Amino acid sequence: MGVTDRDGFDSVPEAIRRALESRISDMNLQPGHRLGLKSQLQAEFGVAGPTIDQALQLLANDGLITVRRGPGGGVFVARSHPVLRQGSKQLWAHDIESLVENIELREALTGLLGVSAARAKARDQDKLNELETLADAITEGPATFENQKLIWRGHHLLAELADNASLRIIYTNLLEAAEALIIQIEFPNAGPGADRECLRRAAHAGLFRAVVVGDIHAAWTFGETVRVVSPHGRDKQLFSVDGRGPSRLISAESPVTAAS
Repeated sequence: MGVTDRDGFDSVPEAIRRALESRISDMNLQPGHRLGLKSQLQAEFGVAGPTIDQALQLLANDGLITVRRGPGGGVFVARSHPVLRQGSKQLWAHDIESLVENIELREALTGLLGVSAARAKARDQDKLNELETLADAITEGPATFENQKLIWRGHHLLAELADNASLRIIYTNLLEAAEALIIQIEFPNAGPGADRECLRRAAHAGLFRAVVVGDIHAAWTFGETVRVVSPHGRDKQLFSVDGRGPSRLISAESPVTAAS
């Protein structure tokens, strides 16, 4: 399977990257699966060493593969689904502005995700039991960053339960990107902001419980409630991010929430 042109992509390495992404996704290859040696992939695509190196580096930057050297080494799958792109650009949270865009999009998808998880036919009972436990934990516990991580865990479970594969991939990519960037959130402990935070956590708990019992209407209603009660806007940030962007910590009474 030689690559003789760019196949409509920006470059030959980009075309190879897309081909390997499709292989991993279409064959549902799991983390740890060995794609082969670098030399084998180079021969398969009929390209020079530097070209295959560039293609593998693109995939490694995505977090899709790892390259191991030495005996038993080779190119291995690191994650089972590709990142999202607009053209050849990742749809990824890499700074404050893109993180806010990520949050707005995820909030808009929450109701649909709940519906997809609630209506799915074959559902893992262990995941449903964990969702029920998380619903209790997030309403009983205080508004903290650790509590927010429980909410994110619940959304991972919703995505895993969802019967809409495209939605599952999109939502999981967005959530993983946000989790990788956010390092702290400060929540209000008094006033209207604290009241709204209680409503937000209660809506998440309701969403999780609706999915557990398979109530599609309630899942949509609570998913939309999460979107409505979460603050909106782009003029301020309430989260600390890692070194890829400005690091700041601002009260969750700000018009933007990183805690969806």
